[in-house]
Amino acid sequence: AEQKKEEEEKEEEAAEAKKEVEQKAEQKKEEEEKEEEAAEAKKEAEQQAEQKKEEEEKEEEAAEAKKEVEQKAEQKKEEEEKEEEAAEAKKEAEQKAEQKEEKEKEEEASEAKKEAEQKASQKKEEAKK
Repeated sequence: AEQKKEEEEKEEEAAEAKKEVEQKAEQKKEEEEKEEEAAEAKKEAEQQAEQKKEEEEKEEEAAEAKKEVEQKAEQKKEEEEKEEEAAEAKKEAEQKAEQKEEKEKEEEASEAKKEAEQKASQKKEEAKK
């Protein structure tokens, strides 16, 4: 009976030890799974961060390109305005030159008229004599 009792105790202890080993193995397995999940989550977070960074870079590039296009458009507009102003100034200068020419012609004509009148009055005077 004593022997039987000892054997039963040994079996119980062995069963306990086995149970403990199984629990530890289970625990270790769970911990490994948690670590794996954490690693997955970290990887995913890193990918998302990378994606976000890439998107931000693309947006920045797009903004840069838009700014450049707007600057070029502004420049073109300014150049067109300058050309328009230059054309206006040229037109004005040409008009002034034409007016000056007209005035000179008028002055010449008036001079010639005056001279002719003088000559005519001189002839009259001479004819009187």
